[in-house]
Amino acid sequence: MGLISRAIDKIVDPLPTWAKGILGLLVVIGFICGIIHEGFWFLLRVLFAPDF
Repeated sequence: MGLISRAIDKIVDPLPTWAKGILGLLVVIGFICGIIHEGFWFLLRVLFAPDF
């Protein structure tokens, strides 16, 4: 995990502060959208899955 963190730091470090903020915001939005998407499909499977 440390290797991945260092690689991300090398990519993000030269960016200006405003770009880091936008990048962080996009990551958070993507994470929230992923949770909503997976929750939606989980509910569909639970509600409409045939009982075996």
